[in-house]
Amino acid sequence: MKPHTLMRQTLTIGSLSGLLVLSACTDSGSSTSSSTETSVETSVSGSVSTAVETPIETSTISETVTTTVSSDQPPTESTRCATADLEISLSGQQGAAGSTLVDVNFSNLGATDCTLQGFPGVSLVGLGNGTQIGAPASREQTDSPTITLQPGESTIAALRISRAENYDPALCAPKPADGLRVYPPGDTASAFLHMDGLQGCSNEEVELLSVKAVGA
Repeated sequence: MKPHTLMRQTLTIGSLSGLLVLSACTDSGSSTSSSTETSVETSVSGSVSTAVETPIETSTISETVTTTVSSDQPPTESTRCATADLEISLSGQQGAAGSTLVDVNFSNLGATDCTLQGFPGVSLVGLGNGTQIGAPASREQTDSPTITLQPGESTIAALRISRAENYDPALCAPKPADGLRVYPPGDTASAFLHMDGLQGCSNEEVELLSVKAVGA
């Protein structure tokens, strides 16, 4: 065999090996690209699925808030018993140690139910002119329930009237009284109730009257 012929064969085999290496590199690059595209598609698909669920959660929260607000309505004042719809009177008068106990009655004369809650305003008034004498009634520490009166129904507030004679005249400055002025709870209109034999103290530092809440 001739020397130049052997050399040509060797070169041919080397060239073939190079082609095989290039082919392998090209196939490896294609595989990597394909894997990357698959991963991106999967990520996008997951994002779309999450976005579809979001409006459902928002709608549920909105509905819950609306229900809570509508069920928490404050009470109206239209049901409060007004002085014009009440008959106010005195009953149950009795003597106690150094004082007089009496019930102030509130009767519903209206055509619909009404409510009373709290303490009535009570004060002694002078003969003939209705001028207040001394301090108004203090409030005794009792519960103040809400009382609902149907037409014709009544409730009371217990009133204690201390005797002016129990106090030093120089401190009391006694003055004859004609009766009581009574304000139902929450109203600015009053009713006058005549009561015999009352003496008031002109000095407002002397508290002769004390009252409990309506219905207490």
